Amino acid sequence: MPREYTLLEFVERTRTRLQKIPQPILVIHAAHEKIVSARSLRFLQGISANPKSRFELLDSNRHVLIRGADSQKVFKLCADFLREV
Repeated sequence: MPREYTLLEFVERTRTRLQKIPQPILVIHAAHEKIVSARSLRFLQGISANPKSRFELLDSNRHVLIRGADSQKVFKLCADFLREV
């Protein structure tokens, strides 16, 4: 039976593994959303191993950015990122 992890254990395991990702990553985050802090984006930016990684902070309060007013901007950021890598 697999061992169940507490949320804190999961976060710590994930944090240590993120530094080992050699591929470029794209992180898009809303600056004013209430569910996940914008500090998450800054944290990921600080440990990213690839200089081609991009971190975009949008002036939005939405948690789900692929729907609504910001969706076209998000899709463009994704397409641009994929073309660059």
